[in-house]
Order: sequence, then C-alpha cells, then structure tokens
Amino acid sequence: MAKCRPWFVRCVKPNAEKAPMRFDMPTVLEQLRYSGMLETIRIRKLGYPIRLKFSQFIERYRYLLPHHTAPSRGTPLREICHLVLAKYTGEYQLGTSRVFLRENLERLLERRRANLLQNAATDIQKHVRGFLTRKKYLAKKQSAVKIQAAVRGWRERKRYVTVKRGITKAQAHFRGKRQRARYQRMREDLKKRSAQKERAKLVAQREEAAQEKAARAAPAGVNQLDIPAELAFIFNKLEDWTPPHVDRNLVKVVGPVVDTLQKAEYDLPEDIDQHAFSKFSNIYFKSHVWGMKREPIKSPFLNKNKDSDFADSLAIFKLILRFMNDDSLTGKKEQALGDYIAYKVSAESLG
Repeated sequence: MAKCRPWFVRCVKPNAEKAPMRFDMPTVLEQLRYSGMLETIRIRKLGYPIRLKFSQFIERYRYLLPHHTAPSRGTPLREICHLVLAKYTGEYQLGTSRVFLRENLERLLERRRANLLQNAATDIQKHVRGFLTRKKYLAKKQSAVKIQAAVRGWRERKRYVTVKRGITKAQAHFRGKRQRARYQRMREDLKKRSAQKERAKLVAQREEAAQEKAARAAPAGVNQLDIPAELAFIFNKLEDWTPPHVDRNLVKVVGPVVDTLQKAEYDLPEDIDQHAFSKFSNIYFKSHVWGMKREPIKSPFLNKNKDSDFADSLAIFKLILRFMNDDSLTGKKEQALGDYIAYKVSAESLG
C-alpha cells in the first residue's frame, strides 16, 4: 500500500429503489451535496490539486524545455521547473520542494508531452524505415548492376569476335594497298627534295655572290669621298709623328686637380624634363627620313644661317661615313680621323 497510489471510489445510488436504467437527478444531487463532493470539486478548481516534487516534475516534463533556453549543468531544480512553466503564469506555484499545478495545466502538460513523444517516435520510425529502405535498394541495385555487367560483357564479347573475324581480312587488303601508295609517295617526295636542294643551293650561291659584290662596292664608294687638306696633311705626317704624351714625358702631380671651367656654364635648365625630344625635332630638324645613311647627305639635319656652316656640316657627315665604312682605316689613321671629327664638331658648336 505504501508503494502505490491508492484511489478510493465512492458509489452513488442513481435512485432510491435501485432500479436499473433509471437516473433520479434530485437524489443523485442530494447525495453529492451531503458527501461534500461538490465542495471538494470547487476547492480543487480554485486550488492546486496536483503536487509533484521537483525531481519528479523534471523527470516527466523535461521534454517541454525550450531549445534556446537549455539549462547548463548544475542548474538548480527549481530554476529548471520555472523554465518549463514560465509561460503559464497564474496556473502554478513553486514551493520549497514541490510544484503545485492546477488541473487544467496538468492536462495541458500531459497533452504536450504525449504529442512530443509521439512526434519523436514518428521521427525515429521515419529514419529507421528510410535507412532500411535505402539499404534494401542499394543491395538490389548492386545485384542488378552485376547482372547487367555480366550480360553486357557476354554480348560485347560475342559482337567483338564476330566483327574481328570480318575486319581481319579487310585490314590485310587495306594495309597492302596503303603500303604500296606510301611507297609511291616516298619516291615522289625524294625526287622533290633533291630538286629543292639543288634550287636552294643555286639561290644561296647567287645571294652569296650578290652580298660579296655589294660588300666590295660599298667601301669603294666611301674611299672616293673627298677629305679636307688639313686632314690629308695629318695623314701624311702620321708615319713620322710620335705622340708627346708617353710614359717618359709624364710627370706625377701631387694635390687636387683644379677645375678651370666655371660650373655655371654647364648648368641645364630646370624644365629640361618637360621638353620632349619629339617636339625639339619637329621644330629644329628638317623632314629627313631617319635610318642608316650610306651616301652623303645633300642638306644638313638642322637649319644653318651661314653658308660656311652649311658646307662644314656636309663635310663632317662625309668624314663620319668614311670613319664608319672605310675598312682601310686602321691604327693611327682611324684615331686621327676620330679626333679630327670631334675637333671639328666642337669648334662648329662653339662658333
């Protein structure tokens, strides 16, 4: 008896005569009033007839906890009960060790608990059935694939053997015909290559002869350019001339070298970076076609105000052509011609 929850049933007579299938309302109401049942029902409705310990309440209704307010480990039992019943204000009371519930709230909690358990069972059944169905489907699929592979392999092998027998003879005739055609093409290619080599050899010989002829003709034209009398006199005296700046004539100087030229004369303008060379050439140069010159020019690149400057520019260009293209200039003559060109250019620019 101590381990159970006993319930007592009190019988009510439907009528005074105890006749079957007869319900006397005044008699029944009088019995309920005298037994205090109506008063008990009223008190239960006004009070909290359901009384559960905190541990019992949590064990039974822990599924109703909101997911976003899951309590951490070590949370008091009273706080967990409050989280479950937070939205049912006025329908419960929390005591020192028990939860007091109204009967309507207890029915609502039971209904929600039953729905949650039913939904959870449905989800578990759904996943288990899906797993079993997928497993069965994969087994059937693997079996079907193996059967299909075996049938297709047998069919393709049979077709391959049939086709191979027919193709072998065709290949033999085709390969023979192809090899004969390839042999004929090789003979024709060999004939064409030999003819091309001969033609290429003749063309190379002609080009080489033309290049040699042009090479022999170029220096001859440069050698015919006239040179100033002053430079001719220098060339005649080069054989007997000894430069004064030799090792025995040099004297060691102690101390810094004094720069006699004023630095201000060589200062460049500040806006030189903004002055493009293309603009300078368009303003001061004539419309010359730029490129390598192999013949003397007929007019200077820059405008000349004096006739003497005009003639000196043409003469300097002739000297430069001789310096660049005359192979007979070697040793002292080449150095003397270079020094003379530099001297004439500097003298003309300073003048």
